[in-house]
Amino acid sequence: MKHPVFNDAALQKKFDVKGYVILDAFSQEEMNKTVRYMDELYIESRAAEKHIDSDYDLSFFASSAEYKARLREKVSNYFTKFLAETLADYEPLIVNLFFKEPGKGEVPIHQNWTFVDESQYTSVSIWMPLCDVSRHNGTLEVIPGTHTTLTPFRSPTIPWVFTGYEEDIKARWMQPLTLKLGQIAVLDDALLHYSGANKSPEARPSIQLIMKPKAAQALHYYRSKEDVLTVHDVDATFFDTFVQTETPSAPIQKVMPFEYRQATPAQINPLGKP
Repeated sequence: MKHPVFNDAALQKKFDVKGYVILDAFSQEEMNKTVRYMDELYIESRAAEKHIDSDYDLSFFASSAEYKARLREKVSNYFTKFLAETLADYEPLIVNLFFKEPGKGEVPIHQNWTFVDESQYTSVSIWMPLCDVSRHNGTLEVIPGTHTTLTPFRSPTIPWVFTGYEEDIKARWMQPLTLKLGQIAVLDDALLHYSGANKSPEARPSIQLIMKPKAAQALHYYRSKEDVLTVHDVDATFFDTFVQTETPSAPIQKVMPFEYRQATPAQINPLGKP
């Protein structure tokens, strides 16, 4: 039996089916304070030197490991009470600040990387926009159920299993998440998701916390050969210095055979959305 994600059994049941839930996390008064607090962090993030150019500003691309470690502490501390009350003994692994300028910011279809042994544990992303969000300003879009039907092995060196279906995914199967300020989406990191460009005249900031159970060893999968994966034991500091194009400099837990398998339409659209 897998380690639970939520303290609430009813919430866990809903999450198990869809791969995500939306929660009312903070009041309007609390969010007004949050937005002011995060504004300072966003100013620092946008000024930080980045080692990857992108159509959106993402703090994970920052070159400074010290900055990313400090950001993880500041942001996760802000969520301490909510996380302790909601999640079943989880801790932050990566903290991201996203910033989409008007007219920019499309994030390609993807699953998040594999961060734990998914046969025993579930890593999740806590996603909180700092404004009301819809498809118009580039909210998250998901395909419910894909957290159980696609691959448990994901990293920058492993090809996506949904290649060739991108247009159907975006045009037919993706479902946008509409959130009000103060709401939070909790996503299984295996869930297939996407984020369109911000078509509004205002910037769209958001926060992401990638969380893992404290009992779980953090992992990184590296495709060392076409049919071989090396599984590395890592921690939060590994991702502070991680460069996607380099071989991981972390202890190898095991070496395992790997076979790439392209997903079928039924796996990509498991709940049968027309």
